[in-house]
Amino acid sequence: MQDNSNEKDPSRDVSDPLVDENEQKRDDKPSNFKDIEAVLDHLGGAGRYNLLVLAAAAFFNLACLSTVQDFGLDNVTLPADCQTSAATNASSTAIDSQCSETAVSRFGLVCQRAWMSNLATTFYFVGFLFGCSVYGALADRFGRQKMALVSLINIIVCTIAASQAPLLWLYWSLQLLTGLGIGGFMSSTFSLALESTTPAYRNIWGMGLHNGWTIGIYLGTLIAYFERRYNFLLLYYGLTVLAAIPPVLLLSESPRWLVSTRRYKQADSVLQRIARINRRSLGDDNFSSEIIALRDKSASTGDEGISVLQLLKQPNMRLVTCIVWVMFFNVSMAYYGIWLAMGNLGGSIYRNQLIAATIEIPSRLLGMLASYRINRRVTIIVTYGCAGVCLAATAFLFGESHLSVARISTAMTGKFWVLIAFDLTWLYSAEVFPTVVRSLGVGTGSTFARAGAMISTLVPGLGVFWRPLPFLIFSIGPLLVVLLALAVPETRGRRLPNSMEDGERLAKTSRCCRRRRQQAQDISDGGGDIEL
Repeated sequence: MQDNSNEKDPSRDVSDPLVDENEQKRDDKPSNFKDIEAVLDHLGGAGRYNLLVLAAAAFFNLACLSTVQDFGLDNVTLPADCQTSAATNASSTAIDSQCSETAVSRFGLVCQRAWMSNLATTFYFVGFLFGCSVYGALADRFGRQKMALVSLINIIVCTIAASQAPLLWLYWSLQLLTGLGIGGFMSSTFSLALESTTPAYRNIWGMGLHNGWTIGIYLGTLIAYFERRYNFLLLYYGLTVLAAIPPVLLLSESPRWLVSTRRYKQADSVLQRIARINRRSLGDDNFSSEIIALRDKSASTGDEGISVLQLLKQPNMRLVTCIVWVMFFNVSMAYYGIWLAMGNLGGSIYRNQLIAATIEIPSRLLGMLASYRINRRVTIIVTYGCAGVCLAATAFLFGESHLSVARISTAMTGKFWVLIAFDLTWLYSAEVFPTVVRSLGVGTGSTFARAGAMISTLVPGLGVFWRPLPFLIFSIGPLLVVLLALAVPETRGRRLPNSMEDGERLAKTSRCCRRRRQQAQDISDGGGDIEL
């Protein structure tokens, strides 16, 4: 049997605070694994099962056609004759043949009711906000795969129902419930994908599964260009998500989560299944994850009653958690703010959306390369800094109408960096939170992202007071994160923390925490007056 324990992992070039120095130097045979991380390393991080997990998560992101409805059709201004027709017969389900049947036209959201035209998007983000936290907590309690399946059913039922909703309040309610399911599915599958691979491939998995989102934007924009009826778009979206159920049923529960919650028999079954699919062997039939967990103290956590308060109890973990929340909030507000401003940049909104989708391809490629070769803290500072500068430059190009090309160019360049920062934030949050609260940590972070997205729907309206103001607001957040990133710990190449104690140990490796410890040591040694 081949032993891969001596192969050099290119991402493990930093000291890992979760592994003792002697432990890092010791090699173990597959029949004598020292912890669950060693088991996953032996099974391989890019085997056939791992690729199945990645493909299933990416396929759902491809099915993002509701994004087009939220950021495209509902925000397109109707022609004057269509506005008149919709205002005259607001309750009619039929519209003139030359008008696109958007939610705006169907429910007569024009004239005095025009202020309600973006509320469907707002309700969608409200649902997304709560879905990330609610489903994230449920995934940490009942499992990632189960909650992914439940959230998929949630999305399918609510989306198809919304396509046929005859009343405005019912349409808004179903949009809210759709957002609830999407937020839950993203947080559950993201944790499942990253927990099923190894540190060497974690950055590729974390960034790669979002490529489905890019393809979905392309497909959604093209379909929306030819099919302008919003109810048919929602119906297509619901049917597309229906096709994601079989891949989810083929997946197994996260073995890392099963071990951390002491479901050892189920963990043994899942690990043996992964070994068969990846064509690896776990040794004899007496393989037991329980015995491995007893060797590895961090695997048997004993953490009970996990809640958001667990993330805030310990000082270093509290600091990292708050910074991650700020990162999610600001990058999301900038990302969705750019989408909502597509129609204000000049030219066709469909053309701008296709340009924005094209930008995402090289953006994600660069993001994957950077996360593979460069430390997380450095990439966070560079991407957020470049995004803030580009968005600030875009703001001051609104003064002259003939600068539309330059305005679109700087905005798209800003989106290029914002997207890398967004994907990196998802990846970093999954690496820094312990297994017992990973879905909850990622979910609460995504909740703050949805809060930022909700606020982004209101910011463009401030342009009536001063045209550069919206993009200036979008630029402030990323620049703030540049300063906060100096206080976060490095996670690239380090194994995922399992218990809350592991998370606190990892958080202590941040620069500001090391500085405080050094200052305390200097005072205890009589090294001089140093303010804490």
